[in-house]
Amino acid sequence: MPANRRDPGTGRKRSLAVVSVLLSGAFAFVVAEVIVRLTFRYNTPDTVKASSLQYVPTIFAQHRLKPNQEVNTAEGWGARKEDGWAGYRFVINKQGYRGAEIAIPKPEHICRIVILGGSAVFDVKASEEETWPFLVGRYLKETGHANIEIVNGGVPGHASFDSLGRLYSQAWMFEPDIVLVYNVWNDIKFIRYIDGDGPVTPLLSIVRPFDDTANPFTSYRNSFDKLLSSSQIYVKLRVRYYQWKLQPRFEGKLPEGQPNNAMAGTLGLRQFRLIYELIVDTARNIGAVPALLTQATLVTPDTREEDRERIGYEYQRMDHATLAGTFSDFNNVIRSVAQDKEAAYLDLDEEFSGRSELFVDHVHLAARGRMEIARRVGQFLERVLSETKQCGFIGTPSAEEGTE
Repeated sequence: MPANRRDPGTGRKRSLAVVSVLLSGAFAFVVAEVIVRLTFRYNTPDTVKASSLQYVPTIFAQHRLKPNQEVNTAEGWGARKEDGWAGYRFVINKQGYRGAEIAIPKPEHICRIVILGGSAVFDVKASEEETWPFLVGRYLKETGHANIEIVNGGVPGHASFDSLGRLYSQAWMFEPDIVLVYNVWNDIKFIRYIDGDGPVTPLLSIVRPFDDTANPFTSYRNSFDKLLSSSQIYVKLRVRYYQWKLQPRFEGKLPEGQPNNAMAGTLGLRQFRLIYELIVDTARNIGAVPALLTQATLVTPDTREEDRERIGYEYQRMDHATLAGTFSDFNNVIRSVAQDKEAAYLDLDEEFSGRSELFVDHVHLAARGRMEIARRVGQFLERVLSETKQCGFIGTPSAEEGTE
C-alpha cells in the first residue's frame, strides 16, 4: 500500500470515536438533566412570571397592577409542599387593586376608604386577609361600622407621585369618602436625586418608563434563550448568572453606584411637599376627606446593630445616620402639610418607629406590626369620621383614641 494512501479503517474508527463521544455526552447530559429535575425545583421565566405580580404600563404612574390576577408567590420558583412555606397569596381585581371587586358607582350605603401607597400599603409580606388595610376594615366593622369598605390602593414600588397620578386618573371614580396616604421609603429612592446627588435633575427625568421585558427572571432575552430554557440545567445556570450580574434583592435590582450619603436637598423636599399638597387638594376636589400618615420605620437614630441587618441601605445608597435623617425630613414634610392644609393626620412614625418586633425590614410589617398599626389606624379613622361627619357618622371615637 502506498505510504500516502489513507487507511479506510482509520477514518471509520475516527468517526465511530466522535459518534461515541457525542452519544456519551448526550447520555451524560440527559442523566444530569433528569437528576436536576428530580433534585431541584422546576422553574422557567414563564413559571416565575405566572406566579409573580404582573404590571402593565400607564402614563399616570410608574406602572399599575395587571387586572384579574391571582398569585401564590411560592409557586413561581417551584416550591414544594414539604418545603414548609406556603407563600403569600395575592388577588388583584378587575380594576387592578388588591382585594375584592370595587363597585362603580358606589352603593349608597357604603362608606369607602381608599388607602394609597407602595408595598407597605399593599403589604407584600401578608396574604389577603392578613394585610393591615384589611385588618383596619375588620376593626371598624367590629366596632359597629358595618358599612365601611376599605380599598387597598397599595402598589409595590409606588411613591407619592404615583399615588397622586392614580388618584386623579382612576381612584376618584371609586367615590372615596376618605383618602388615606402612606408613603416615604419609595419617595426617598427618587426625590433625593433631584438635588441631593449631582446636578439638579427634575423628577420627570429621574423616573423611567416601565419595561415589562427588563426583568430577565420573568422574560426571555430572545428566541434562542427561550429554546435553551427547555433545559433545567441551562435555567439554573441562567439564574445564577443574572443573580451575579444584577444582584437582585427583595425590592428588585439595586441602584448603580457607590453609597454617597447624599440627603434630599431643598428642591427635593419642596417637590415632596408639593406632591402631598396636591394629594390633599385633589382629595377635597372629589369630595373626599384627605388623611395623611407619617411612615413608621425600623430606621431611627437609635436602631440596634442587630436590627440594622434588616434595613435595605443598598437601595438608598446611604449609611444609617443619613437614612434616619432623611426619613425624619420626609416625615416632617407630611406633618407640615397636614398642619398648613388643616388635614387630618396620624403620626405613625412617632408612635411605632424603631420597635423591632413590628417590622420584618425597614418598613414592611411583621404580624404584630400589622395588628397594632391596623388598630391604631382604625381608631384614627373613627375620629376622622366623627369629626367630619363623613358618611353621616356621628359618635364618639374609641376610648383608646388620642388626639393628633
